[in-house]
Amino acid sequence: MSFKSLKTVPFVATMMLCAAAAMPSFGAKPYDAEVEYLEAPLDASGKTPYIDTGLYPGDDMGAHIRFMPLRTADSTLCGVQTTGNNKWYFGGTSGSNGSFYLSWVTTQANSDRPALATGSIYEVFFNHMNDRDRRIVNPSNNTVVKSLPITSTWTQGNGALQTIWLYHFNNAGSRPTSYYGNYRIYSAQFTQDSSVVMDLIPVIKDGVGYMYDTVNDQLLGKVEGSSSAEFVCGRSIIEANVTLNADTDWTHLGQLLISSGVTIDLNGHTLKIVGADGEGTITDNSLGNPGLLRVTAPSSVATPV
Repeated sequence: MSFKSLKTVPFVATMMLCAAAAMPSFGAKPYDAEVEYLEAPLDASGKTPYIDTGLYPGDDMGAHIRFMPLRTADSTLCGVQTTGNNKWYFGGTSGSNGSFYLSWVTTQANSDRPALATGSIYEVFFNHMNDRDRRIVNPSNNTVVKSLPITSTWTQGNGALQTIWLYHFNNAGSRPTSYYGNYRIYSAQFTQDSSVVMDLIPVIKDGVGYMYDTVNDQLLGKVEGSSSAEFVCGRSIIEANVTLNADTDWTHLGQLLISSGVTIDLNGHTLKIVGADGEGTITDNSLGNPGLLRVTAPSSVATPV
């Protein structure tokens, strides 16, 4: 993005470490900022962190999830394919730690699996506002990649926990690490009887990634012990104008994505960031000394790709 200013704003590039300071409030929310996505990386054992939604699915449970596969079983499946059958998993596992997962008929031929390219964004609709709406869509061109069979259903795993999990594919260790789920979620919405019961968006709080449920006003974080890896956050989205009223350190937010039409006014203060992109403006409308934009690279802040 281009940084424009009504007066010259000194730009200082530095490698200094900065302690996180309070940031201006973007609204009365229990997080610091929304982010583009939440990514579940693999730890040294090949396991991914995952989230327990707490939802118990039934025949009337629907889902609409926007996601990007980063590695897939046999390069065609988002999640895992168990030996001898062809289930499509999303948010569960067939291993001993299983909860509920989204699957389809086990007799499908390998050639009939949805072909999902790594690094591409997809949306899955499963009984979302319509009990026969079962499809995977490429939103870039609004094409249906796969119409899921009517036999698609929520299936219970073998474990005691029977709620819907996100980011969890055979973390029980019963399959090779190449089958563990490693992908990004951009949003996830669940409905029951066509009413939205959970609407999840990825957010960052104190440098940690969570899913925020806008319906029930709650943060959902990584299940303790699920993985030694932590969720990786996409760029923090700045969607409203901000006027600084104190020297501010936003390095714990990682990369910023400043939306079009949004202005960050330094107001004569110092703003520390990791980096920024987008179509917005960083400026300084103060009447006194010009503000300072300081771009840092703290070792404690991972810069998302």
